[in-house]
Amino acid sequence: MIRVVLVSPMHAGNVGSVARICGNFGITDVCVVAPRCDLKSEDAQIFATYHAHGILNGFVECATLAEAVQGAQCVVGFSRRIGDLRRPDLKWAELPEVIQTEGLTCFVFGSEDTGLAQSDLTLCTHLCTLPTNASVPSMNLSQAVTAVLAGSVWQTPTVKEYFPAVKSRLEAERPVNATAMHSLIEHWRQVMVAVGLTRDGNPDRLLHYYHRVLNRADLTEREANMFHGFLSQVEKKLESPD
Repeated sequence: MIRVVLVSPMHAGNVGSVARICGNFGITDVCVVAPRCDLKSEDAQIFATYHAHGILNGFVECATLAEAVQGAQCVVGFSRRIGDLRRPDLKWAELPEVIQTEGLTCFVFGSEDTGLAQSDLTLCTHLCTLPTNASVPSMNLSQAVTAVLAGSVWQTPTVKEYFPAVKSRLEAERPVNATAMHSLIEHWRQVMVAVGLTRDGNPDRLLHYYHRVLNRADLTEREANMFHGFLSQVEKKLESPD
């Protein structure tokens, strides 16, 4: 489970944009620590767009960061400022590895003007700096949230938990197994016999070449079903040509 934590955000537009971004990535758990703007303002609503008004209205306000991250197994703070006491120990590309499948992972973002304070980082288990251009290192708050969620939620093995639509697509794109391939080849064979595509009544020699082509294609289950559908239509036409 992922929770986005915003510490003392200044601009309602950024808060609204974060709501929309969280909606894009299936995140509904957002805590805002001591906000310096009105989370329900018109600006927040406009930037959230009507798609994410429900998410924005569900933002939880907390008085302290300690309250916002209570119970979390992993707390990642994001800061562009580094030093002896602010040494990043987590790379952006490693974010998927820290997401807890059965516990809570918090992604913590500082305010637009000062970022996260040192006292905030003491509550974090990890510090991460986003890989930006050195000449323009600072990112807008909502942009930083986008970069983090795009680099973590989408890449994590638990993506199915966050994206039901992706789950359906991934399941539809599973590679065809040996049993399903055998079923398709048998169906293909029946149609070959029905249309007379054989050598002396034996379709197996030619069928061998079709089988090789289908194996090289690395068919998914959905693609195999498409072939079954095509072959079934051929059979129906043969049965009633008119």
